[in-house]
Amino acid sequence: ENVIQFIDPPSVEASAELMKQVDVVVATGGMAMVRSAYSSGKPAYGVGVGNVQCIVDRGMDISVAVPKILEGRAFDNGIICSGEQTIIAPKEEYDAIMAEAQKNGAVYVTDPAQKQALRDTIFPGGVMNKDLVGVSAIKVAEAAGIKVPADTRVILIEADGYGKADILSKEKMCPVISTYRYDAFEEAVEGVEARSGRRVADPHRGADSLGDGLLEERSFGLLQLAARQVVHIDVGARRDFLVYQREV
Repeated sequence: ENVIQFIDPPSVEASAELMKQVDVVVATGGMAMVRSAYSSGKPAYGVGVGNVQCIVDRGMDISVAVPKILEGRAFDNGIICSGEQTIIAPKEEYDAIMAEAQKNGAVYVTDPAQKQALRDTIFPGGVMNKDLVGVSAIKVAEAAGIKVPADTRVILIEADGYGKADILSKEKMCPVISTYRYDAFEEAVEGVEARSGRRVADPHRGADSLGDGLLEERSFGLLQLAARQVVHIDVGARRDFLVYQREV
């Protein structure tokens, strides 16, 4: 009884006071929330904005990987911090990955006018539209004036660039994924750097192979990035995939 309680109506002041009164604080939200938690004088665990960059390695079984990527993005209508925000795909497999996504309830947007309508709708004035947080893909499309099938779960948008070159690189708190192509794996890493605004520490190949097709024996220097990343890789002959996610 009374294990879960909440403040009604909520306020910044009430939340700050509550954090001072409890034994341990677990806070998620924007950086202001995290700073408040760490300033409460109590032990605190906080996490701010998430923007998971998802690199799909070459040779993946896309019939396994793509549905799971979409499942992660569609869950709770895209408000979960660990949901995939991007699909960064090898250029020679990009079209097949987009086709697989469409077979699994995604709509793929490439039309320049529709892409701009989605940018303007999701990020009016350059910030996330609060009215679209946690709404369905269908409602996002409706807000942008775009018709999509009634069973649409996720909207994929072909981005025009990395980082500041396209606002779609930002965190989208709704079931929308921006998509990118890469040639060399290092190019995919550079894209992660640009989208996150942080430097990837020493991305290189090493001798950390766990089986066939595991990122061509790349040691996970990529995962030293101070943000969230998801890497989908083959686990040997099982043709399954491992999701490695880390936040520091």
